[in-house]
This record gives sequence, C-alpha cells and structure tokens, in this order.
Amino acid sequence: MVPLVPETSPVVKANHAISTGVAEYALKLSKQSLPVKTIASITGVSTSSIQRIIDDTIKPKPMNYLPTSLCFDEFRSTQSQMSFICSDADTHKAIVVMGDWLSVKINQFFYSHYSRDQRARVNRKIKALKRSCYGFINQAHMFKRIYQLIA
Repeated sequence: MVPLVPETSPVVKANHAISTGVAEYALKLSKQSLPVKTIASITGVSTSSIQRIIDDTIKPKPMNYLPTSLCFDEFRSTQSQMSFICSDADTHKAIVVMGDWLSVKINQFFYSHYSRDQRARVNRKIKALKRSCYGFINQAHMFKRIYQLIA
C-alpha cells in the first residue's frame, strides 16, 4: 500500500511540490533584492509560492530591549502594500520591519514583545523617517539596506 503522505527526501520535503534546491535558489535571489515577480519568472514558480518560501524562512527577530529614542515610519514595500519600520534613532539599527502598517498590529507587536517598563523608558519618538537621512535615495537601495539591517 502506498502511503498517502509522501516521505521527505533530500530533494523534496513531505507535502511539498517545490524542490529544496529551487527554494534555496529563490532565497538566494531574494537576498539580492530582486522583486518576487522576477524571482518567480527565473525559477518557474508562482509568485505566491516564492512569497511563502520567503515568509516561512526569513523571520526577523526584534531587539531584546527598546532604546530610549525610536524612529518609525511606514513605506510602500510593494506596488500597493504599505509596511512599517522602526529603528533606534541613535544607532540606526532596525528594531522591526513589519509587512503591515495598521496601528492595531503595531501596538500588538510592541505590547507582546516588550514589557510596560521597557516601553516607558522610550522618551523620544521620531515619526517620518526621511529616506535620504539613511542613504535611501532610491527605493531599490532602501530595500537592500532594510534587508541588511534585519538579516
């Protein structure tokens, strides 16, 4: 009798149709800041599958503490989607880059990751980052820098 769920092999994981080699290659291309559509056309995999591979693999971890000065802003990460970025105002290190810019999700993130005391220590909040202040003159360079900050 043939099992209903195929076993994992070195080439393809169980219940997956995309080989691990193709998935690794897609991740390698994503590190070069290529758009998901371009990666999909190069690998021959759908854009939603490429996005799923990236989302399942890259899980940025927030900082363990909150600095006393925060910069935050939303930016257009894809053609129609807005994202949220928060960074340390002094060191310019990213604290979090979220694929969602709704205040409910942002509040939920800060309440779940940082204690009330940590949140109370923040004494300066700077809204509206300027791309040029961080060397983000063009959008492609901005995405490369964001990836470098969270990787």
